[in-house]
This record gives sequence, C-alpha cells and structure tokens, in this order.
Amino acid sequence: MTAETPSAFRIRYERTGGVSGRRVARDVASDALSAAEAARGARLVADSGFHRLPKRMTARAPIADRFVFRVTIETGGRAHTIVADEEAVPPALRPLLDWLHGTSA
Repeated sequence: MTAETPSAFRIRYERTGGVSGRRVARDVASDALSAAEAARGARLVADSGFHRLPKRMTARAPIADRFVFRVTIETGGRAHTIVADEEAVPPALRPLLDWLHGTSA
C-alpha cells in the first residue's frame, strides 16, 4: 500500500431515498474482509479522494425519488463524513459507492 492508500479502514455507508424510500446501511471494516477485498476497498477509498471531498454535495435542483448517500470513513486515526445527493456524486466516488452497496452487511 502507498502512503495515499490506507492499510486499515472502517466505513459506515448509508443510502436512503429512491422510489421505495428503502434505507440500505452497511458497516465495512478492512479487518473483516478478505485480503483481496480489503486491498480493493483501500484502493477505491484512495482513488475517490474521499478525505478531500466536501462534507455536503447537493444537487442543483430538487429531484423526486433521488438517493442520498451518507458515508463515514475512518483511516489512519482520522474520520471524514460526506452526505451527497445522487446527482452531485463526483465520478471518482461512484466506484466506491457501488462497491459499498454490493458488500455484505
């Protein structure tokens, strides 16, 4: 792992909204994953530039039934939380959100 890629992490992921209004929540810890999945997660965190993202990312106009993501990542003794409307998610963050949504709770 590089200095930019955390070796250990804890992530709290939540997606709310959508047509059904269903809440999906996951807690993912690197030490609970296989080595390959932990490495993949660490790469996705680093590639997203997560710790440099603003705390709130909002859509320019309200859109019915959109998803809202809330993600907190703890790495290297620091934590950062973001809340993002679906339309405001930066492209670099999308692969991390997709991976988090697909992980087992």
